[in-house]
Amino acid sequence: MLFCALAMAMTQSCAAVNPDRGNAGNPSQGNSGNPSQDTTGDNDGDSAGDNPSGEISFEEETLNVENDYVRNYLATATSTFLSSNKTSADFGGDDNQDRPVAHKVVFGVDGAQVTLASDQAFNEASILLRMVADREFSFVNLIPGRDYYYKVEKDGKLIRAAKLAVTGLVRMIYLEDGFNIRDLGGWTGLGGKAVRYGLLYRGGSLGGTNRGPGGGQSLVVTDIGEATKAELKRLGINAHLDLRAATNSGKYISGEYSNHSYARNETTIPDADYNNTMADYGAYNEDASLVSAIAWIILELRRGKSVYFNCRQGADRTGAVAFLLECLLGCYDHPAATGANQTALDYELTGFSGADRTDNIKMNSYRGAPDAYSNHSKIFYQLLNLEVPGVGNATVQQKAYYYLNGYWKTATPSPSSVRTFEQSRIAIGSEDLDWLICKILDMSPTEYSPFRPSWAQANPDQDLKTVAEANANILAYTSDSQPVKSGLW
Repeated sequence: MLFCALAMAMTQSCAAVNPDRGNAGNPSQGNSGNPSQDTTGDNDGDSAGDNPSGEISFEEETLNVENDYVRNYLATATSTFLSSNKTSADFGGDDNQDRPVAHKVVFGVDGAQVTLASDQAFNEASILLRMVADREFSFVNLIPGRDYYYKVEKDGKLIRAAKLAVTGLVRMIYLEDGFNIRDLGGWTGLGGKAVRYGLLYRGGSLGGTNRGPGGGQSLVVTDIGEATKAELKRLGINAHLDLRAATNSGKYISGEYSNHSYARNETTIPDADYNNTMADYGAYNEDASLVSAIAWIILELRRGKSVYFNCRQGADRTGAVAFLLECLLGCYDHPAATGANQTALDYELTGFSGADRTDNIKMNSYRGAPDAYSNHSKIFYQLLNLEVPGVGNATVQQKAYYYLNGYWKTATPSPSSVRTFEQSRIAIGSEDLDWLICKILDMSPTEYSPFRPSWAQANPDQDLKTVAEANANILAYTSDSQPVKSGLW
């Protein structure tokens, strides 16, 4: 299976690799060449020779993690939240559109040890993966913009060694028991700084439902497997924000039939902090639950954790959280090379997902960015048209900052709100918002200072944890959850 390449950084046995499974586009892309070719001439299958000096000679290889559909979309789409321009739905394809490209390595011997590292010296601290495979192997879910080093050894003899340069922008994530998953990294934010990879992940439900008789929904659920759990751990995802409703109460009463919803009262991500804060992308005029969701994400990042946030399909509720985060980071104010809005591009990438593959709920209700903006009650419209007091011609980044930092201190919740007055009078302090921006964009205080709003509120009356938990239904913290440190760094 492909997930032979997706275990934790330890030696494990593995069955033969299926090079096609989970590989979007051309499954041979990134292939390291003819496995039978012996470039040393000693005819022992060792492409590096006997190498008595102990030095490793690395071949140069590249991998663009974006599949053909995504690459074409990013090169031509002109989507925005304010127009009816082309969306991802126009690019068509099959159920593999939301999968990254894997890098296949063929070496032609059984039981070889494969080691992947971030350093060519293969020091223990730099080793990312070490395991045993048969004849061929596939790396997937690698981070764009980074160089990796791998070697293949058999009985102490080097078979292959290469430096793998990873390129691309959108880092889609492949999990056997998930869909529509991608890293929030790569987009351009304040000061032209790129959003860091490996900290924030968005997606659909992990696991899901099986079809009932006649193709309808069933209450029979499927849990995530050991390979998915191992890959989640390898990715470093150890905080889980579930944006779905309870199974039998609240909004979306029918259809929330996943054992990873509020009804389960826990997460299946190993050793993860867990929060269920029900969210609906069209209900943010009713309460400040979105502020709580962002606050919890900051809380977990401050604890050194990486966060996975999801709803059922990873489209609207998940898209709303991603939209607000990206706006806060300045991504909305930086157009893509095609003129498209980056936040709209990311929102519409959900259109590449074949949700029925895992969750058995076809993406027939998916909407493009302009459609998401069309209803005045939705967060997209509300935020883009928000006025910041005392700030003329405010940028969208400033509007997002104010929405999280000051808007709900004075806003009047809708009469239909199910939240209490106190749950709506929350705000995230400026220190925490500033910290998030610097953390995600890898900015120093000096680099960030021109963007810091002079009107920002410290909100000392509410600590971050209080705001993060204000609208939560279920909370569970693991034993290694450390207190949050104060200060920008």
